[in-house]
Amino acid sequence: MINNALKSHIAKAIVHWSLLALVVLYFVTGLGITQYRAVEAFTFGLLTKTLSFKVHNNLWFPFLVLLVLHIRGKGNGIASSPTAPRNDRVKGLAMTDGDCRLPTIDWLGGW
Repeated sequence: MINNALKSHIAKAIVHWSLLALVVLYFVTGLGITQYRAVEAFTFGLLTKTLSFKVHNNLWFPFLVLLVLHIRGKGNGIASSPTAPRNDRVKGLAMTDGDCRLPTIDWLGGW
């Protein structure tokens, strides 16, 4: 059980860091297309406009795969978030006689 949790944790970390690296590369290659002179100077001529365009166009599939793995690895979505409001944190949700008061949420300091 602990071994599977460790493997799952390592796999999630690999997906998260890979997705971050891919987003940064996607951003840099996008800048390499539009601001190619600055990016060429910054990368010492390694990332030319042509190479930036080729890399940028071929990153969509790995990005999509890592994004799907990242989203699927999150669990049940917002309900699994540690900051998501739980039923015991929400109070004042009474709607009587057309009263439309918003609930008070403790973790926001109240509304």
